[in-house]
Amino acid sequence: MANADQEASRLRNSISLDKKRRTGQHQQSAPHFHNYYELFYTRTGKCRFFLSDRVYDLTAGDFLLVEPGDLHMSRYDWSVPYNDRFIIYFEDKKVDPKIRKYLNLIRDEKKFSVRPELQEKILDYQNRMLELYLKKTEFDDLYLHFMFQDFLLFLTQNADPAESPAQAGSLEVSLEKAAQYISTHYADPLTLAGVAKIAGFTPTYFSRRFKEFSGTGFREFLNHVRLNNASQLLRSTDLSIQEISQRCGFTSSNYFGDSFRAAYGKSPREYRKADVI
Repeated sequence: MANADQEASRLRNSISLDKKRRTGQHQQSAPHFHNYYELFYTRTGKCRFFLSDRVYDLTAGDFLLVEPGDLHMSRYDWSVPYNDRFIIYFEDKKVDPKIRKYLNLIRDEKKFSVRPELQEKILDYQNRMLELYLKKTEFDDLYLHFMFQDFLLFLTQNADPAESPAQAGSLEVSLEKAAQYISTHYADPLTLAGVAKIAGFTPTYFSRRFKEFSGTGFREFLNHVRLNNASQLLRSTDLSIQEISQRCGFTSSNYFGDSFRAAYGKSPREYRKADVI
């Protein structure tokens, strides 16, 4: 699982744009997370996206907003030869404060789309922003900054909620409910056997299926959820590090500190002092 420190070099001036064509054989081997937003757009093809504790099926024209700290992984449809996707990575500080409240409209939905008759305008925005980004001049970066604000406003005014997360069989529904249970009860002393029982599976079967579903093991997933919540408390409260550790389900503050540094590249105290978002 890639940590936030390893991902930090992606951005230039708080934003990055990436356009790629993926084949159905391209599969991410493990989920990852980062301390900035990711706005994922499916231009053509199909993509199955694991995000936090749910699975989303994306088709041409669908957007998905990944928030800082969200564990995520994309997998492409083997039956589709080519899948074109466009991603904008950006930090919260890149967004004008007056526009940020509108971003909440699409943040709540996670997955959304724009009416078919507006898709050409979406592609035009993306191509123009990518052209500016690739020029790498101070003027073009400034121009990109304002065009990005315009693009966000356009999306928030024209976004339509897409259908709910992936409709799947009973196995995937059970695994999704287990992931959501972990995300809600992370502060409790959860065990593999206990969560497997809630999902209605034996521990061995649940462990194997959960890793196939999320790309990571039960213990790693639980640890990420706890650390992600701890990172939010470090940024937003004055609670002591020991109290944050306990509130997030860690029984040892030393283990919490070591795990946090491994995931974020900083100690909890260093993270709190840094301007990480």
